[in-house]
Amino acid sequence: ERFYRVDKARSRAAGGTAALYRLRNVGAGNVSLTADNIYVSNGLRFENTGTFTLENGTDVTGGVNTSAAGQGTLVLNGTSSVSGNVGAAGTQLLEVQGGFAGGVSTLGNPVWADTVTVMGTGTVNFQGNFTGTTLDFAGDGIADVNGGKNITANITTVDGTGTLSFRGASVV
Repeated sequence: ERFYRVDKARSRAAGGTAALYRLRNVGAGNVSLTADNIYVSNGLRFENTGTFTLENGTDVTGGVNTSAAGQGTLVLNGTSSVSGNVGAAGTQLLEVQGGFAGGVSTLGNPVWADTVTVMGTGTVNFQGNFTGTTLDFAGDGIADVNGGKNITANITTVDGTGTLSFRGASVV
């Protein structure tokens, strides 16, 4: 079964860069992305309950969105980033996972998701606001929030692990 659909793709050999108009996860499976840089002018889009996994070193220029609220899981393995919005008000993702084993997961703009989970001993950098239900520390990682950005969610932790760090005035 095919879990994805590419609309108007073009790839570039230099540096493992891929340029896409839109990549859709249309099934319930996992789509693993491994290019150094992925330029997505119209977003990675969930149209079902599937997962997009950004492998270590994969950076997405563009956003991640979903066709309906509460579907789709975005996984940022190792050190990876998304420069655009993740989700939107009213159509939030189900979950964003990052901060695995010493990696740095950077979310460059606002995030709307039911849950953001700091999975291990790494860092999740919020460069925009996070609006959701839960910021969860599943390991002893760090959620780092840029100054002037806010977390609008409950914060949960396993056995008191995890660090929430603010780089300036913010609201939880």
